[in-house]
Amino acid sequence: MTPRNPTQDPPTSPAEAVTFALERFNWAAPDRLELAGTFDGLDAAPTGEPVLVLAGPTGTYRLTAAPGDVSGTPANGEPWSAAFVWHEAPAAFDAAMLELGDALAVDLPAPSLDASPMALEARPAAEAEPATAPAGPEGLDARAERLTLQEDLHLAQEQAHRLGEELTRARADLDAERDARADDAARYRAGLAEIRDAADAALREQSDGLASATAEIEQLREQLAAAQAEAADARNRIATVREALQFPEPGPAEG
Repeated sequence: MTPRNPTQDPPTSPAEAVTFALERFNWAAPDRLELAGTFDGLDAAPTGEPVLVLAGPTGTYRLTAAPGDVSGTPANGEPWSAAFVWHEAPAAFDAAMLELGDALAVDLPAPSLDASPMALEARPAAEAEPATAPAGPEGLDARAERLTLQEDLHLAQEQAHRLGEELTRARADLDAERDARADDAARYRAGLAEIRDAADAALREQSDGLASATAEIEQLREQLAAAQAEAADARNRIATVREALQFPEPGPAEG
């Protein structure tokens, strides 16, 4: 980046006395960087629109913030935030700097979701060049991959939640089917018990009837035997009477 002309208007506040308490600098989307923090030591609000200056192997890029993406003009001790969007294909960069018009510039660390808050010193914008980012910055490709993995994780979690709900419904259906089958089995067992009881009652009734018929047959047999004995006795008496009534047979005639 070409240094600004030192003869330009001085900053609205001494840069040496201004600090920026960085709270957040991260990728909100593959083409969107968000910055938030609080300025301390401002005597007056900086003029000019905030610009995010990014320096990388393929050149320097200046990202502006849309009016709706800025919380307002920076004020001393007041939280401030802005979002900077790429209007072309995002490119890899090694250094980042916040530029507030001709007044202040603040060198920023590499974007990260896990970075701790830190205090950064402001410099005169006319003397500022993007400083090299700390070792091991998160590159654009790595950030895009991480966002993709986060999206995949979110989708996997949603799918797992849906599968959990389907499993719960399936278990409820299985329990209902099991209860229904248990009720059917209970009714079947009850019906079978009724049939068995009815069959046992019928069998007992037939057994009782058979015993009664057997006893009656034995009685008839006894009566028949008695009648037969009585008949035989009568025949014997009749034979005896007949023998008593018979005359002696005549002898041979005399000559």
